[in-house]
Parts: sequence; C-alpha cells; structure tokens
Amino acid sequence: MEKTIKLLERVFTFLLLAVAFAACSSDDDSTDGDGNIKPDVNVNDPAGTVSLSMMKGPSISEGATRIGGSYIYIGNDYNFDGGYFISLGTVKGLGNVSYIPTTGWADMVSVRCDNGYVAYSNGEFYRIFVEKEIVGTTGGIIGYDVKYQAPFKGKDLELELPATSVSFDKKGGTENIVFNNKEFVVFTAKSSEDWCQIIPTSTYNYSFLANGIQIIAQPSNVAATTEATITLTTAYGKKKEIKVTRGGVDPYLTLNETSVTLDAKECERQVGLNTNIQKEDLTISNTASSWCKAEFVDQTRAIHASAARIKFVGNKPAKAVKAAGSTNYYALVLKAEANDKEIERKGVVTLKSKDGKKSVTLNIVQKGIKFIPSQTKVCFDKNYSNKTITINTNLDWEASSNQSWCTLTKNGNNLTIRATPYSGSTANRIATISFKGLSTKIEVDQSKYALGEEYNENGVKGQVICMNDTVRFVGKDVGTAAWSTEKVATGAIYEHDGRLNMAIIKKISGWKDLYPAFALCDALNTGSVTGWYLPAINEIYAIRIGYDLNGNHWSSTEYRENNAYYYGNNSSIDYKTNKYKVKAVHRF
Repeated sequence: MEKTIKLLERVFTFLLLAVAFAACSSDDDSTDGDGNIKPDVNVNDPAGTVSLSMMKGPSISEGATRIGGSYIYIGNDYNFDGGYFISLGTVKGLGNVSYIPTTGWADMVSVRCDNGYVAYSNGEFYRIFVEKEIVGTTGGIIGYDVKYQAPFKGKDLELELPATSVSFDKKGGTENIVFNNKEFVVFTAKSSEDWCQIIPTSTYNYSFLANGIQIIAQPSNVAATTEATITLTTAYGKKKEIKVTRGGVDPYLTLNETSVTLDAKECERQVGLNTNIQKEDLTISNTASSWCKAEFVDQTRAIHASAARIKFVGNKPAKAVKAAGSTNYYALVLKAEANDKEIERKGVVTLKSKDGKKSVTLNIVQKGIKFIPSQTKVCFDKNYSNKTITINTNLDWEASSNQSWCTLTKNGNNLTIRATPYSGSTANRIATISFKGLSTKIEVDQSKYALGEEYNENGVKGQVICMNDTVRFVGKDVGTAAWSTEKVATGAIYEHDGRLNMAIIKKISGWKDLYPAFALCDALNTGSVTGWYLPAINEIYAIRIGYDLNGNHWSSTEYRENNAYYYGNNSSIDYKTNKYKVKAVHRF
C-alpha cells in the first residue's frame, strides 16, 4: 500500500512539475486573463494563515466556533453564517483565493470541502479554505477544518481616478467620485482638513464593496481660497491624491502638479486644474506645441454620469441622498508624440487669466527612447559558437565589437554574435559590443573549456557539466546518500540557487549527520577551496540540458518535511530518507 501511494505521489507531482516548468516559458500560466491565480495551481499559504477546527452550532453563543474577531460561524444547516459570503468553488488551497468578487454575494453559503470563499464580517474581509470534515465519535459531521487569513486585501492594484482635483465655490457642496477600476480594490480615505469630509460610496449591491467617495465641503467663512488633500491608500499602501479647492471671493488658478515626466512612446496625461475662473476666460501658451498638444477638457458630464450609478453612500441607500453634485471638473490634457531620440526633450505650458492677474506654469519633460537588448551578457564555450539576440527599439542602430574573434551580423532588430574557437590558456576571454551614439553595452564571455572537459583551477577539480549565459558548473560525483535522516521542514526551498539551501542546512546543529547528501558536497570544501554545494532542482535541469545524468540525483530543494525534489527518469519528489546519487557542483 505504501509503495502504491508513493508511486501515485510521484506521478502526480511529476505532472505538477511539468506544469510549473511550462509556466517558466510563458508570461504567467499560473493566472487567468484577469490576473487571478488559477484554482488548480499549487500556491503556498499566505502569511498570517490560521488553521481552525470549526464546530457547527445554532449560533456563536450556543457552541458554534467563530473565525477570529468576526461573527462568522457554521450553522446546523452546514452553511457559513454571520456575514456576507461568496464561494469561488473548488481550489487547491487558501493561496488560490486571490481576489474579491463584486457580484454573487449572499448572507449564507454552503460549506464544502476543498472550496475557497471570500467573506465580509465586522468591518473586514476574510479568505477561507475548507479542508475536511470533522466527524463525531458516533458518526455524523460536527464541523470542518478550515484555513483563513484576515484582513484579506484582495488584489494589489492601483486606484484609477477619473479626476485628481475638485473645486468648490465659497458655498462648498457635495460631490461624488467613482473610481474607474473594473475590479474591487480595498482602500481607506483621509482628508487633511476638517472642512473637507469623506464618505465611502458603492455602485455595487452591497455598501461594503466601496468603489468611490463622496466629498463634502463645508461653506467657507474666509476670503482667501482654501485647499485640502484627500489621500486614498490601498490595503497594500499604494497612494493617490485628490486636491480639493474651496474658493473665497478672490479668483484662483492652480494645477495639481508643477512638472510632469512623460514616457518616450506616444502618450496622454491629465493634470488636475483648480479654478473658479470660467474656461473661456483662460488662455494657454505652449513651448512644446511641436510635439505635445495641451488643451483644457471639461470632465464634469462624464464624472457626474458615473456618480449617478452610486447605490450606497456609507451604509445609506443612494436614493436617500443626492448622487451627483454641481462641481465643475477641468483638466489640462497633454498629448505627446513618440520621442525617437535617446535624449529627453522639454517644454513649458503656461495658463493665464485674460486679465493677466492669475497665471500658472507646468514644466514638461519627455524621456528619450528605450534601447533594450534581450540580454546584456552572452557566454560561449571554447568551440565556434553563435547566438542571436533581439534589440527592443525603434531606433536605427549600429553595433561594433572591440575584439576580432567576436564578429557581428545585423538583421533588422536582431543581432547575431559569433565567436571563433578559443585555444588560449587563461580562463576566458572577454569582448565588448558597443552601439554607436548609445551607452548600452553587451559583454561576450568565451571560456577555455567545453562541456565534458576536466577542470582544474585554484584547487577546484571536476568535470565541466553546464555552460550557459547564466551559470557555468564544474561537477563531481561524491557518492550516494539520504537527503536527511530526520523529518523536519528546514526552509531550504529555493529552486534556482542551491547555495541558499546549503547555507540554511549548515546552520542546523549536527547537520553533517542529519543531512548526509549536503555533507558529501561540503566535504570537497577543504583547505582554501570553498563553494562546492548540492544544486537546486532548477540547476539540475540546467545541467541535464547538455550533460547526461545517469540515475536518480538528489537536489537541495525541499518539498516539505518528509520529501525533497530529485531528478531521474521520472523526476519528482521522494522521501528524504531514501538514498540517491549526489553530484556536487561548483560555479566558475
């Protein structure tokens, strides 16, 4: 039975590894088109995860277990109760619950094993994963083992504001801002001045799904213009500001920013304009008009149309309040053409009242074009080699090499780099590729070694088993051993750098006896020699691309307390106490 379970585990985890390594070759196969973590992808539990055995009952006061400081419990009808809930269906674990939906909420939802949920109770969001049923001694389900984490922040997104400034006259008033985000973002709002008050609003069916704010400006009792700043902060600490201006009897004209920096590509940027001067009484002058247009835009109608969708202001239904105010929203809109030069360009936009009494300036800087090679270091072995890289740019460019053994061929935005055979005695030779008129460089590094050759430098002896643009390895078979003799989660989980795993293991008291595979590798570090270690699982995969690894080999990457990754004919995970081959590696 144990062998059958072990075989199934190997097959299953091999399939998972296949998925994981496939993901490395695409942009992000672990998420769907909206950036949400796919339900069938293995994800670690988030920080702050709590495991809880929840006993069902008629209420919290009558024996039911509640989650944290919430009112959430499991009723005798096997439903989550005491808040608002939405089920995301079957998922791998708590980490797969990655976003807060805006539709489908209910005040009760059925409890099902292997399902993920988002809940709201007592002012906080929770994410919940139901692991398994708890069966009583006489049979029957008496509860469920769950994992939860709170406060659940949802997705890490920027708030998208339709306007960054609001202007009131001296009478003050009320205005509503609805965010442009299509997905829900947890946020808080704070005003810098007492006369400017804020109430969260929602266009959804529940008030706790706030996606906007109502701004209330009290009437002014002073002649001068007054200003307040509303700071909106997401649960992840990302901030946006809205400038609120309340007029006195004097005319005013200000911009939210005094300078802006634009991308090199064709782009558009809005800068909030605060004024009680009529639009027709303002003029624009622009020294950057040849490449950047500047114009006034009245956003009032569009913003009020969004505000008309508000269903809740605070906890009060919007039908009991005025959904849209009477404030005018002006913005200065900049439309810049692409800059096809490496150097930045600058300009100044000046706004003036026609009577000349008020003016404000905006400095504009546009970045130069980007020139990005697909890689800035290319490595070859001692044999004749070539590699083609891509240059991401719209510039017409020229490349040159400072070494005759390194030659170049340009084909559109592709650059083919060729190296002649190397028969020198030094460890490697270096060439530098330069681009006319640009500061970007590419380093070409050719080694005196080739795969399979014997290496002997500075006391390090072994066989060259890996050579690529990222790393070069000397390898040495050091025997057969167990990964460990104890069942402990060590934290040696790094998949790309076994040196990190090695450092973790060597901090454990008595590690040489407890972790034999690591000890075999470290035994090569004698005298002045250092740097031998047990490779991580992805390092082993890099090695096997050009080198034949016969048999099963341990990696230094831990899977969990009982298991670690190994490479073999059916690369997978296995019990740490099993004995596999150990190949020590050393970078050069």
